Parts: sequence; C-alpha cells; structure tokens
Amino acid sequence: MDASIQEASKLPLCLELCNSKITDIPALSSIFSKSFHPVSSFMKQAIPDTLQISQWWSEVNALALSDPEFRIMKIVDTAADGRIVAYARWRLPAGVRSMTVDAGGW
Repeated sequence: MDASIQEASKLPLCLELCNSKITDIPALSSIFSKSFHPVSSFMKQAIPDTLQISQWWSEVNALALSDPEFRIMKIVDTAADGRIVAYARWRLPAGVRSMTVDAGGW
C-alpha cells in the first residue's frame, strides 16, 4: 500500500450527514471554489471566486432551502468542530416531494 494512503488511513475521519439550515449558507457557498478551483483551471475561469459569484451561490442555496421541492444535505466533519466539508443539493421527483428527509438514519 502507498505510504501516503497508509498515513491518511490513520487519520480520524468522523463524517456526519445532516440537513442543511439557513445558517449554513456561507459555508455551503464557499465549497465550490475550495473543491474545484485547485484541480480545474476551467472551473476557476468559468466560475471565478468573486464577491458576485459568492452572492449568487448564497442566493441559489437560500432559494433551494426555502423551496419544498429541493433538499440540501451537508457532510460535517465532527473531528473538525462540525466544519461543513461537502454538500449535495437536488430537486425531488414529483412523486416524492412531500417526503421528509431523516438524515439520522443514514
């Protein structure tokens, strides 16, 4: 096994799936650039890390959180004081839009 993989496997990794809240919007809105800009010059150029883009992400996420047709789930690292490390946003299919999401069962 590669030494870096062995070393990484020793790190405590405590990830938890949770429902997102309005107070999570600043963290959610910063994840795209942190995730894709270091590895994709195209994404960095197409969707730059500017104040306007950050405001746009905030608006998109706020609209989704207030819309019952959408769900935003976050992954928090409990070993890093609950820092949000990832999230997913999706629109529910018409047949399941009235369902609630219970992240605790995941």
